[in-house]
Amino acid sequence: DKMIVLSEVTVGKQSKPKTIVGRGMPMPGSCVLTGRGTPDGPEGGPMFTPDKDFIISNILLDIKKCTYKECKLSFNLYERRDSQLVNVLQKPIYQTVQQSNKDFTLSVEPTDILWLKRGTEYYLSVSMVDSEGEGTLMLDASMKSGYYRKGLINGEIKKVPVCPAIAVKGNEL
Repeated sequence: DKMIVLSEVTVGKQSKPKTIVGRGMPMPGSCVLTGRGTPDGPEGGPMFTPDKDFIISNILLDIKKCTYKECKLSFNLYERRDSQLVNVLQKPIYQTVQQSNKDFTLSVEPTDILWLKRGTEYYLSVSMVDSEGEGTLMLDASMKSGYYRKGLINGEIKKVPVCPAIAVKGNEL
């Protein structure tokens, strides 16, 4: 006889993921990231408040073009507590993007369980933290308010009239 310890398992009905926050209305133009990227560089994305409890299944980012040979994006999820943004991730979610001249949607599936609480305001951001060489990353832009800040540590957050086309899907609890 041998004892094997398994990780936690939840048994239940698996529903089709629902859209928690949509991409917004497409607009002409792009949100553009240039330079080499830095771990504490600028970040931007939508602020949203779910009307139900959700577990995030994936984050979708619409990309128009990437002229870098390769670049690394960082996704962070913050909870607004009073006037502070508190990162709810143990570590950022990193995703590598390869050079491409075609539109595509980057689908990011978190490895950790990201539980969104009903009625809580969240800020989902994307930033470029590293790249191979110089280039440009063009993200589809949407006509919905986004938020931007220059520095991850103590950076002042500013509301801007456009936002990268980011959608968040998840399973309702």
